[in-house]
Amino acid sequence: MKQPKPYLLGVMSGIDAIISYLPVSEADFMADPKSQDAILMRLQDIGENLSRLREGFPDFWEAHATNAWVKAIGLRNLISHGYGDVDLAVIWDLVNNDFPAFKQSIEKLL
Repeated sequence: MKQPKPYLLGVMSGIDAIISYLPVSEADFMADPKSQDAILMRLQDIGENLSRLREGFPDFWEAHATNAWVKAIGLRNLISHGYGDVDLAVIWDLVNNDFPAFKQSIEKLL
């Protein structure tokens, strides 16, 4: 029987990768297209894992999902379908300020 855990592990893997890719300053991030691409790709992957979790395990989703999880799916769609519209300053703020709580929401389920 399929379980939600592999999707949660996929999210956690993406979070950890983003943290490891993150330059030390916003200026460094803005000047480094490789870091931007790597982080955006991982954000897409996080959103995809959460989307599959929502589709495959609706009861689990209903019991545990946070608003940040829903936003991560929306961000995945924005990155996937409107790459030129991604505001990198918003991405920088997200991964620096919102990731600790987001990561904690996943860790508590593993």
